[in-house]
Amino acid sequence: MRRLGIGVLAVILICAGAPSSVRAEPLQARLVSLTSPVSPGDDATITVQTAPGVLCLITVHYKSGPSKAGGLVPKTADNRGIVTWTWRVGTGTTPGRWPIIVTCSAGGLQANFETSLDVGAGAVYAPSPYPGPGASSRVQTGPQTACANPPQPASLLQGSVVRVVDGDTIRVRLANGRTERVRLIGMDTPEVYESEKLERDVRESGRSRAEIQALGRLASDFTRKRLDGRSVGLELDIQTRDRYGRLLAYVWFANGTLFNALILREGYAQILTIPPDVKYVELFVACQREARENNRGLWTR
Repeated sequence: MRRLGIGVLAVILICAGAPSSVRAEPLQARLVSLTSPVSPGDDATITVQTAPGVLCLITVHYKSGPSKAGGLVPKTADNRGIVTWTWRVGTGTTPGRWPIIVTCSAGGLQANFETSLDVGAGAVYAPSPYPGPGASSRVQTGPQTACANPPQPASLLQGSVVRVVDGDTIRVRLANGRTERVRLIGMDTPEVYESEKLERDVRESGRSRAEIQALGRLASDFTRKRLDGRSVGLELDIQTRDRYGRLLAYVWFANGTLFNALILREGYAQILTIPPDVKYVELFVACQREARENNRGLWTR
C-alpha cells in the first residue's frame, strides 16, 4: 500500500507540473476609424474594436504632454466590442503628428496598439477604410469627401413608415405586408427613453438625464416630420440585423435623398460607425463636419 501511495502521489505531481494544453484566446484590439488630420479646435473621433465588456484606456500625446481632454476617459466595450472616443483638440495644440496609444485589458490579458493623429492648420479629414485582419492600424489620408447626396441604388426594399420610435429608429410596413422595426445605419441620436444607453450617455457626456432626453426629443421630431407616413426605400448593408432583431438600413426618399445623410447634415444626429456596415462612412463624416462647422441642429446646444 505504501508503494502504491507513492506511485499515485508521483502521478499527481507529474500532472500538476505538466504544462496545460489549453491556452486562453489572445485579446485583440484594432482600429476601426479615426478622424485624421484635424485642425486645432476640431473634434477628433476614434473607434476601436476589441472583445465585448473589455476595459480600454486611451492616451493622446501632444508636444505639451498627454491630452487632458474630457472625452479621453476609460471606457468599456459594448456588446459588439466597439469603443468610441470623441474629444476636442485644443486650439493651442502644436501642429504635427502625435501618437495615440490604446490599451484594452480583461482577465489578465492585454492588447494595445498605436496610431497617430495629424494636427495642422486647415487640415482636411479623410477617414480610412475599415481595416481587415492583419491590416495596419495607421490611417492613410486622401482627398476631402464632400457632403453630397450619393446615387440611389437601383434595388431597394419598398415600404411606408408607420411609426417613428425616436430619432434613429422607425417602423416600416414593407410591400409584402410585414412590419419591420428599422434602425438607421451609421448615425445615432440622443436617447428619449430610459435605458442603459441613456445612463451611459449621462456618465460619459457630463449632461443630465433631462438634457439628453430633451435633445433626443428634438432629434425625434426632426425624423418624425420628415419620415412619418412617407413612402421610403430601404438599402441594406453587410450586416442586416442588430442584436435586438431590428433591420439595419439606409433610408431613401422617392426623390433620391438619403435620409441618414440628411439628418447628419442638419445636425440632429452624430456618427455611429459599427463595422461591417460602413458603406457611406466617409460621406457621413463629411455631413457631420458640415453641420458642426455651421452650428446646425443640436450642435448649437
